[in-house]
Amino acid sequence: MISSHSQHQTDRLISEEPNLIPLLDFMLVLLIMFVMLAGPIQHMLSIQLPKVAKSAELKVNTTTLTIVIKGSSQFQIGENQFTSEDDLKAYLQSNTAIKENRVINVAADKSVDLQTMLSVFSDMKSLGIEVANIRVNQ
Repeated sequence: MISSHSQHQTDRLISEEPNLIPLLDFMLVLLIMFVMLAGPIQHMLSIQLPKVAKSAELKVNTTTLTIVIKGSSQFQIGENQFTSEDDLKAYLQSNTAIKENRVINVAADKSVDLQTMLSVFSDMKSLGIEVANIRVNQ
């Protein structure tokens, strides 16, 4: 008796998983349609935006101020050098431009101790300065 194994082999090739190719084809067609229609739909929707008067424009001053800490009693802001933390705090308090919207950088050497950094930050916080960037020099 001659038997054929071809029937058994085709049974093994039939998969129990669903065929996703028609679904992927349909999704691709939908994607192409949405891309093609995105331009004309955008031109059809004309939304009237409110006009802004020139006096309502907000001017932001983004001048950068850098406080350099060279040691436990050596501070520098631009060309001004201070030998004590009290002098630095007095300068920050008297300078009205610091209270405006400015970017403040605090640059310190690696040799500066943590206590000095924290005291400078607490002085800045007591003056109302909320945000400062920290930079460590080698």
